Amino acid sequence: MSGLRKYAIIKIAVFALTLIAYAIFSFTFVKTHMFVMHSSNISQIISTSKFSHLHDINADILFVGDSTAVVGVNPEIVSDVSGLTAYNLSLTVGSFIAVGDVMLDFKWN
Repeated sequence: MSGLRKYAIIKIAVFALTLIAYAIFSFTFVKTHMFVMHSSNISQIISTSKFSHLHDINADILFVGDSTAVVGVNPEIVSDVSGLTAYNLSLTVGSFIAVGDVMLDFKWN
């Protein structure tokens, strides 16, 4: 067997083993909680949860934004300082993509 042919066979074998290892890792990872936490479906779950109880919200101030507002705006502090009721409706960017025009179409009172 020539050196070039032997090199090609080894290269193909390493490539095939890499693909097999990647496939095993991928199928294993899909079954973990980390996948659920970082998949696009989690955005839909979060959005559905947030929007499912909007009819119960009675707030003077409504915060709408991305993940910066999710972690950066505390409506309880705003209420304490301003004396007005506040609610943080902010979502992650992926959640806004998942809900589409729901916020625009919602019948705000």
